[in-house]
Amino acid sequence: MGKKKYYRCVPTKQRSYILEELLLNGAHRNCFLSKEKAVSHFEMAEKIAIEKYNSIIDGINKLKESLGNFYFDYYMEGDTYGIYESGLFIAFEVNGYLFEFLQWD
Repeated sequence: MGKKKYYRCVPTKQRSYILEELLLNGAHRNCFLSKEKAVSHFEMAEKIAIEKYNSIIDGINKLKESLGNFYFDYYMEGDTYGIYESGLFIAFEVNGYLFEFLQWD
């Protein structure tokens, strides 16, 4: 069985996509025989993803309102030889002190 040309969209962080052309023995996940089908399938999934993202942001904002202002961020510690430690943290202020709690220690 010979290889066929398939197309797949790969999402980017800028709410866009890269259309890849692949030679495969058989269809893999989200691979289609036409560019149009690949783009159509991706755009449908992207619409759902944007709605989910907006729901998450709304939920975080409601949580901030109910618990008081806080933020979460990612940190990295290291130097030119590499990253020695990294992770997520949640931070907020209480009585003028800034508290940062590392997540998933």
